[in-house]
Amino acid sequence: MFNWLKEFNLEHLLVMVNSDINLKPSFNWQTTLSPGEQQRLSFLRVLFHRPKFILLDECTSSVDQETESLMYECLKENHVTYLSIAHRDTVRKYHQIELKILNDSNYKLLDLC
Repeated sequence: MFNWLKEFNLEHLLVMVNSDINLKPSFNWQTTLSPGEQQRLSFLRVLFHRPKFILLDECTSSVDQETESLMYECLKENHVTYLSIAHRDTVRKYHQIELKILNDSNYKLLDLC
């Protein structure tokens, strides 16, 4: 876990919990952390729990493209199957299929490979 905190530029959070990742903090994470920090920390929780499948809803909307790439590469390395909901075009390259919902209640399946 400590390596992930460093890799995702979150090791400064250890100071906030006296280096005890099991400590329940006395402050509110939502008001203390930036949206990008919240997304990265939530993502690390996913890696920690090692699910087989996850649904990602705008999980990279507040991080830069380098961090977005790191996040999706970590999912691949850890063999996590994922489905993403995103508005950023940059996430397309991490997917094989795109489901495009159209205005007329129809949809298109696009092969991205």
